[in-house]
Amino acid sequence: GATSKRPISAASAPANDDGPFAAKDIALVLKIAAATSYVFSPLPSIEREAATLKEAIGWPRPGEPVLGMHIRRGDASMSDVGSGMIPNSRRTSFPLSAYLAAADSVCKGAGIRTIYIATESADDIRRARTELRGYTLLTLDHDRTLFPIIDQERSIDKVALANPARARALAKSAILDLCLFRDCSAFVG
Repeated sequence: GATSKRPISAASAPANDDGPFAAKDIALVLKIAAATSYVFSPLPSIEREAATLKEAIGWPRPGEPVLGMHIRRGDASMSDVGSGMIPNSRRTSFPLSAYLAAADSVCKGAGIRTIYIATESADDIRRARTELRGYTLLTLDHDRTLFPIIDQERSIDKVALANPARARALAKSAILDLCLFRDCSAFVG
């Protein structure tokens, strides 16, 4: 038979069907789901390292909400010049003040007192600690000298290809940040 070019939804599935997949396709769907879960799950060693790092930085006990905040300052962004949105050839960047205002608003609305910050910028971390005094701020102690230098090294891909050891450290820092974001109650980015 002919295949439809529109997505299948519960509303468009035949009434006698068990859902968006035909019964004959369930085994394939489950195999794809299992493979996806495997590929996108951190190794046990990374999970252990993330747990150790959470303890080392003073992550709150389970049940206490944490706001995750990713301040993008990498190769596709520009440094924070202080006010307004910062145009870039690849994306629009926001000043630190916009991130901090959003974080403060979310935290006040949700009763959150702890903020986990992931960023390439050591300067933004220092400034956030000064400007968000009413909150507990957590961050991993990545070697931020490994991140591409804003406005000098424009492509993280080229940096990684030129230096595989640096690429491995960059990837690991991103994976660890994602592991900690997974345990946050809210997100600003």
